Amino acid sequence: MITPARKRILTLLTNPFILAAIPAAALLVSIPVRHNPYILSPESNTACPENFYCIYCDLDGDGYSEKISAFDYPNGSGITVSRGAMIMNQWNISGTFGFQGKSTFLIPADCDGNGISELYIFSLKGDSVLLHSVKDPSDPGLVIRSRLIDLAGKGSAASDPRIVPAEPQDLDGDGRVELLFGITTGFSKHPRKVYAYYPGNDSLVASPPVGGFILGILQEDINNDGQNEIITDVYASGNIAKSEMQHHDQSAWLTVLDRNLEFMFDPVEFRGNFALATPMVMASPKGLVLDVLVSPLEQDSVASLVSFSPAGEVTGRTAIPVVPYTGFMTVNRKNEPVYAAVERERGIVLFDSHRELLGEIHFPGTPLTIPEDIDLDGIPEIVVCSFETGMVHVYRAGMRQPASADIGIISGSSLIFSVIRKKDEAPRIFIQAGARQYVLQYRRNQLYYISFGLYPLIYAGFIAFVLLVQKTQRRVLTRREEEMKKISELQLALIGNHLDPHFTLNALNSVLHLVEQSDREKTRDSLLKFSGLYRDMLLSAGKSRRHLGEEIEFCREYLALEKIRYGDRLDYSIILPPEINTELQVPKFVIQLFAENGVKHGIAGMEHGGKLEIIVRGADRDLTVEIRDNGIGRARAAEEQTGSTGKGMKLMTELFSLCNNYYEDRYSFSVTDLADTMGTPAGTCVTVSIHFRNEPVIIT
Repeated sequence: MITPARKRILTLLTNPFILAAIPAAALLVSIPVRHNPYILSPESNTACPENFYCIYCDLDGDGYSEKISAFDYPNGSGITVSRGAMIMNQWNISGTFGFQGKSTFLIPADCDGNGISELYIFSLKGDSVLLHSVKDPSDPGLVIRSRLIDLAGKGSAASDPRIVPAEPQDLDGDGRVELLFGITTGFSKHPRKVYAYYPGNDSLVASPPVGGFILGILQEDINNDGQNEIITDVYASGNIAKSEMQHHDQSAWLTVLDRNLEFMFDPVEFRGNFALATPMVMASPKGLVLDVLVSPLEQDSVASLVSFSPAGEVTGRTAIPVVPYTGFMTVNRKNEPVYAAVERERGIVLFDSHRELLGEIHFPGTPLTIPEDIDLDGIPEIVVCSFETGMVHVYRAGMRQPASADIGIISGSSLIFSVIRKKDEAPRIFIQAGARQYVLQYRRNQLYYISFGLYPLIYAGFIAFVLLVQKTQRRVLTRREEEMKKISELQLALIGNHLDPHFTLNALNSVLHLVEQSDREKTRDSLLKFSGLYRDMLLSAGKSRRHLGEEIEFCREYLALEKIRYGDRLDYSIILPPEINTELQVPKFVIQLFAENGVKHGIAGMEHGGKLEIIVRGADRDLTVEIRDNGIGRARAAEEQTGSTGKGMKLMTELFSLCNNYYEDRYSFSVTDLADTMGTPAGTCVTVSIHFRNEPVIIT
């Protein structure tokens, strides 16, 4: 019994405003914003000549980036600086830009403090690493020409040095910054050093040999003396034997240099094949973070975050479940450090300041990560280039708010990255990958805050949806009642179709034939079959479906009665495998009517040899029934027109349509004209297909 209180509760629960609030709240909590706050959109994709490299840099500080191009041609190498479409100057350079990494062939730096960055250009001539300098883009002369920096070893086949850029730093306290960079090699044991070039007096200072392959140079004041120390990011490339160098590359080394490029403390060794030692150093509100990410890069091994003191003493070690090939640090919304380890095939794995796993960002292959303050807000963004997918992603600090674009980078290409700046315009990212150059615009999404207006729209949408569902449910209930009534009426029409004079006359003619032959026993059997069919149709007049077994048995009795009439002109067979579930509910007459049509319009016109087959098949939840006759075919039957109205087939088509609308099961039938090898009509095949949603067709 429904009490008034329960009725009020049911009314409240079915209120469309209440029903809409639940899914709307769940959606808004899980997807609070539908738009990204930043957009990365491709602007151009162009080809460039072979051995042609570009970067962009605002040399004069006017807010507009100049285009710096380098080229290695058979007749010589050179540098050009362009502003817009105009080439400002060109300089011929001795040697080539044949370094292992093309992204570091030059370093812009304002070492003389005049507000215009000089261009410090590196070239390789034989085994000599040379330095050249352009003081001002408007000056066609080279201030420094072919200054020898160091000699590169032969490596496995030829000189293989790589320039490692670093931020310029005032090392001697004279108010002017010095050019700071490193040179590393893959197979040669030298040079593997950090260098400081003093343009004022054309002097060069080099560090002691640094063990391992130098991946990068980090600068941070770790001893709180007001001067940044220099920390190298290295991995053990495994190309130099232990006997050849004190700090060999069979291990990775934590190396910290002072402003004189001397070791602050003896390098700390981390053993392991292809070991990685990436410094994780950052000044945070809670103090200076002094860690190094150590990974042996071996199967089944794990990395560690090793804490160290300004004196180089290891003060702690925490294992983390990754095997990274590089790493970096960023900050979260609270400006707290976040460790990022980049792992092959897995992507970027993030850990908080307590070394607890924060999550991971999946990238296939070996994505390249580039920290760069693109929008000049003082906090570097993280650019991730996925070579395998051709995607470029820009993340805000903490690996948040990604903006993505597909540019189709070719795997294995040498990548050059820089930022194009135009005053009062959104910055553009320039990427050269092999012989392709891409420009992408990075900007705020102006529609970002408009997305919050989606909240009331989403709620209103759910309200409209609930109202529509309720209205649809009411209409469906009404329609079901109407369809059920129509199905019942259709069944009565089908029964009337079976009880028409043709059916009665055929049965009586069969009985009369036996009476004339004085076959009293067969006459009695035929009358019993006729009365049984009649009785079955009358008793089931109010039902729209019955068991498959009942339908098959009705067909069997009907064909037996027709056999009495046609004698040798009609043979029939019914194949019903024992594993078929005969309790399945099927529409009444779904088989019998097609069998009757096969006899009346196919076999009745034959003088002898008529045959009708009913074949039942099943698989999983699908039932197939074939009613096949070898009669005269539909075309000839239509020509001979025996008085048939075609009403039965129309009724069956309507019945199938109504059953599909009312029941969960799916019903269909198709009619195929059969022909012999000569193309002569050889009968008709009707295929009835039923897919049962909840009942198995096969009994196991």
